[in-house]
Amino acid sequence: GIATAPDVNAQFWNPAKYSFCENKSELSFSYASGVNKSTSGAFNSYLSGYYKLDDMQAIGSSSRYYLYGEDIIFKNEANQITGTFKPYEFAIDASYIRRLSEDFSAAVAFRYMGSDIAKDFNNTGSKAGQAFAADLAFYYQRMVFNDGFLLSAGVNISNIGTKVSYMERGVSTFLPMNLGLGA
Repeated sequence: GIATAPDVNAQFWNPAKYSFCENKSELSFSYASGVNKSTSGAFNSYLSGYYKLDDMQAIGSSSRYYLYGEDIIFKNEANQITGTFKPYEFAIDASYIRRLSEDFSAAVAFRYMGSDIAKDFNNTGSKAGQAFAADLAFYYQRMVFNDGFLLSAGVNISNIGTKVSYMERGVSTFLPMNLGLGA
């Protein structure tokens, strides 16, 4: 997805592709629900879109939400139920894209994410995790062989960001930073 043809869902893989989209703006919504008993109630949704400010600039945005499905049951040391809850995770992105030449563009995206995968029913000090991150992306495309073939390449360095912790006092870890390359 880092170097495929530009489309409305580029925010996830490489937002630098938005400056090469043919339409002035687009919006997309995707939804997938759990399909078997082990994922009953789980779903994943993704909303993305962009708006081209002019031939050289665009802005993009997306939101992702994942609900794990079945209730998680918490018990204390005496095996008594202390509570139940449904864990979820989400992310909200915004990006600015600039075409640097006829064939090359760059983007920066900023993201806020939350992850509520544990509740503090047993007084362990757990909490929802929160983090901020940025992506730096580049995209190149050029028609070659008498306009019969689209050559494209992309780079996306994602999740350059803060640490996240799921405990009030405890270990915090960096988000998994990724380097994606594609041609």
